[in-house]
Amino acid sequence: MKKNKIVILILIFGSLSSLIPLKIENTTHISHNQIYFNERNLSQDNLVVPKTQDLPSSKIQFNSSERINRNQSNTELISSDLLMETPESYDNYESNIDFHVMNGTINTTIVESSDLGGESRSQQAQSFIIIDHVYLLGFSIQIFEKNEIYVNMEIRNQSYSGDSIISFTPFINSGGWINITFSDQIILTPGIYFLWMQEVGSQYSCWEKSLFSENDTETWEFTGFFWQTANYDLTLKIFTSELINPEDVNMKINEVTVIDTYPGQGSVKILGDIISSNINLTVSSDENINFFYSSENFYYKNSLIQHESQFQQEWVEWNLIIDSGFLEYPYFDYKINISGIKDDYYDIQVYNQTEVIGYSLISSEIIGFLTEASHINLKSQNYINDVNLSNNLQYGTNLTINVSTKSIGDIYAFIWNNESLLYQNSIYNVSYKNFQWYINPSLDLNSLTINIFFNGTNQIGYYSEDISIFRVSEIISAPLHVYTLDNFSFSCQYCDHYNQILIPDGFITYEFGDLLGVMEMDIHGNYSDILDLNHYGILPGEYSISLTAEKEYYGLTYSEIPIIISPRVATIELSKSRTTIAPGNTLDFEINLKDIGNQQYLLRPVDLQIKILYSGTNSSSNLVYNERLGGINNKESFLWDIPLDLEEGSYDVVVEVINEYYTGFLYVNQAINIKSSTFWIILIPIFIGLVSSSVVGYYIKKNKVKKSLLGLIILHDNGAPLAEKMSPKLRKSDVALISCAFTGILSLIKEITGSQLRTIEIEGGYVNLIHGKSFWLVIFLKDNPRWIEKDILKLKDEIELKYGKKIENFNGELLEISIEDWIKAYFNTQIITETVNEEELPMENPS
Repeated sequence: MKKNKIVILILIFGSLSSLIPLKIENTTHISHNQIYFNERNLSQDNLVVPKTQDLPSSKIQFNSSERINRNQSNTELISSDLLMETPESYDNYESNIDFHVMNGTINTTIVESSDLGGESRSQQAQSFIIIDHVYLLGFSIQIFEKNEIYVNMEIRNQSYSGDSIISFTPFINSGGWINITFSDQIILTPGIYFLWMQEVGSQYSCWEKSLFSENDTETWEFTGFFWQTANYDLTLKIFTSELINPEDVNMKINEVTVIDTYPGQGSVKILGDIISSNINLTVSSDENINFFYSSENFYYKNSLIQHESQFQQEWVEWNLIIDSGFLEYPYFDYKINISGIKDDYYDIQVYNQTEVIGYSLISSEIIGFLTEASHINLKSQNYINDVNLSNNLQYGTNLTINVSTKSIGDIYAFIWNNESLLYQNSIYNVSYKNFQWYINPSLDLNSLTINIFFNGTNQIGYYSEDISIFRVSEIISAPLHVYTLDNFSFSCQYCDHYNQILIPDGFITYEFGDLLGVMEMDIHGNYSDILDLNHYGILPGEYSISLTAEKEYYGLTYSEIPIIISPRVATIELSKSRTTIAPGNTLDFEINLKDIGNQQYLLRPVDLQIKILYSGTNSSSNLVYNERLGGINNKESFLWDIPLDLEEGSYDVVVEVINEYYTGFLYVNQAINIKSSTFWIILIPIFIGLVSSSVVGYYIKKNKVKKSLLGLIILHDNGAPLAEKMSPKLRKSDVALISCAFTGILSLIKEITGSQLRTIEIEGGYVNLIHGKSFWLVIFLKDNPRWIEKDILKLKDEIELKYGKKIENFNGELLEISIEDWIKAYFNTQIITETVNEEELPMENPS
């Protein structure tokens, strides 16, 4: 898998720059040799691994231009084609050839051929005359043989002591005529010349001469003190050839005309490719010619350089491999230029193996050096300027890759999953590209590797990054509705968005105001926690619990649980829900508060606003009492001194809870009946006293009396009257007041006697009490026969059968019951209707 550091070897082939003699130049050349990638999205079922040739090739090229010299010439006259050695590793050559051209016939001038005079050992000079422009090819002299010797000789101009034209030292090791030829091309113009030889000792071979007085030419000898004319000639033959101008005889080399430069001389430039180890140059002319030549040969080699690129985060390290054409003697003046260097390259070092050699900067893109080199190390900047990837990469989203570069070139993008290529795309001759790839939820992957390549003209860039792909999760929860000060739990499900599978072992945190916490997973895969609002001062309102879920390979998921916090409900109960009282008295009742949740005391103290209004209106103009009680969390007694001038009638009681955390409201319609009647005011204390005394030891007096009733009341357990039928005497007192009086009595009777029928004798009559399901049956009798118990029990059972459900669900309204029919049916009588005076019912306290 390609990571942050890779090595790429790319070979580039293209046209070559040319070298010309003495001046090395490079021609800019851009080669587009890249593979053009079209965008490909590869599914998991069709993953491929790219082949080497699929990797992006490049516009990158470094050229080497080499030149080396070699001079060649001939020492003997030739008349045939030229054959010159060439270096096979080079590509082409340039030969600048100079010619000395002469007639193909060699002329021999005999100066003296007689050797009868014997040996001649003095320093001496023999003259010869040239009558035309000729090449002096050489000469021949006759030698008197003795020991071999290297002897100094010269050709001198005009006299024995004239300027030396050429000096030479032939090796004389034999006798007779010896030929001496010149490798240098000696051109002689018409005139007299002398062949001079040094003095030779008697033990060595020497020059032979003619007889005395046979001197036909000018000969000089040195006596030891001075020069004098000799009376003999020295043996001598001169070999010459007439100069020929190359153009006069249409001389050509490989069909290229040799241009005259001087008399008998010419030059030609030949260019060609090197295809073997030798160059054969064809010589042609209109006449038979001989020639000497000397050539200055330049050999050229142009190559594309192999390079290795090693990418770092901020730069690229290059290693340019040089296939050097450096050669030793007889080749010389080696030069090599490397082109393609950018002006922002740095740390350039040229090596011959491990040795650092110097270089010179030829131009902004060319460096040169004059010796063998094996490689060049240098650095360049990474030409990918910036790569921005989209954040929070999840399944079902687009991966966006924004690439910007520092130059114009080709941008390639690859996306890998381990060794599998998922995506590839490219664009050319740009400096910016936006790539996009859809992350298909069907793929099974957790991370990807992004590879970005940039190829400019000798400018490259590379970027690689491993990125995490997050699966998409979601949090499922339901809104909450709780009450202030509640201890409540909240939960959610954390699942994969696409397959809806619950995600185990996630890390889910929540934030509720300043409160932070972690939700725990239960055995069912749900996540939950508990909040006790009683510990925090959170008021009623609409809030939200912010959830954050995370797990490896999943992105952060956010959600909110809406929560409505309502004021906590306080139930309000009055110890007297109905009462009748006369003006001037004190109304005393108890308020009982309970928390609706725990059915106990309130969790915070509250204030109570108590209002008493004339029945049937909430108008403040009918408000007769208004008071606020504070700091109550359970029970509170309430006392009201009823004004003497308060109008008779029914009054409603309103009790309201005033608190930030609690709400509560009680409205009792016609809870208080203000009435001036005294009957039950007198009767009730006597009755209570009777009951109290009966608790410790009451007796039931049972007499057979006339069947008659004073009244019948059905009371709810809370003391509220459900139905009643009263005699006119009893009706002077309000039924509600009677019910309130009996509430406490009946509760006490129930605790002592249970639900059995009990009869209490009072002054002027009897009271029969029996407790049914949620109600009391109270019968006022003038007489109390024994048989009546059975009928009272039957009546109680019928009430339970027919009205039991309604009594259980009693809402304060009187039941529509035909009590007269029951009285007739069970007691075969009716309520006594005669008038009874108050004096006839004297009240005594039995205690």
